[in-house]
Amino acid sequence: LTCVCVRVPKRIIPSIIAAKGSSMAESPLMQLNIGMAAGCIEVLLMQPTLALKNAHQQNRQISLAPSVLYRGVVINCLAYGPITATQFGTKAFVDSVTPHAWKTKQPTTCHIATSTVAGVTSALIAGPSELVMTQQQTSGLTLKAQARALVRQHGAGVLARGLGVTAGRDGLYSVGYLALHPAVEETLTTKCNLSKNASFALSGAFSGIFTAVVTQPLDTVKTVYQGNLSMRSISDATATVVDRGGVSELFKGLVPRGFRIVAATYILVGCKKVLTDAVQYLQNHE
Repeated sequence: LTCVCVRVPKRIIPSIIAAKGSSMAESPLMQLNIGMAAGCIEVLLMQPTLALKNAHQQNRQISLAPSVLYRGVVINCLAYGPITATQFGTKAFVDSVTPHAWKTKQPTTCHIATSTVAGVTSALIAGPSELVMTQQQTSGLTLKAQARALVRQHGAGVLARGLGVTAGRDGLYSVGYLALHPAVEETLTTKCNLSKNASFALSGAFSGIFTAVVTQPLDTVKTVYQGNLSMRSISDATATVVDRGGVSELFKGLVPRGFRIVAATYILVGCKKVLTDAVQYLQNHE
């Protein structure tokens, strides 16, 4: 029996638990838990829009039966919870170890950078889970059977299919709700003198729509690439989509996905604020 011990620098441990000068509610571990809860809530509310988007992008017949719309919701919930947990927790951790001078002098740039890291990191979970879910929606197999079938037929490497484009999409997506939304909300509140509720609503709509538009081509190509395992590369998937009807085909499914992203922005940002404030309140009244 061999025991391997890894020495963790002492200065890193407080960053994981609670950064110096910040509350426990803002700590990476707590934000990890808050992200898990927020992600599961968002999936349960918005799963039908994801099913409609995937069917539209793959030119499959759209069914409004609840059993079809919620097919794959288990893997989606189990996957998306950890995805948002990773995004919340990673951003909190990276924020905690980022030099204070950079955060003070260039706060917007700092938020964009840390949000991008959070999104790219979460793609390590999103890529494989969305591959299984996309294949499951087509085959109708159970989650376990679909995962086994993929690995058995194509090898474990298939789980990394589309990982690069997923990282690009999720990096931009995280920037949208973790960096762009708060920046726009603060601008509307401080410079336009709008109420907090109005600023929250407008910034959510703006950042959600902007994020949906800039990430839609990546998501379309990823969905097609993961849905058709006979395609050899991302370029093949892109060419297939464009050949259907031009560049506009890359934006197919934008309406249901855009609706979901705008709604997700409200849900995730709202849950983050409410749950973080609740933890802070409980901490202050112990």
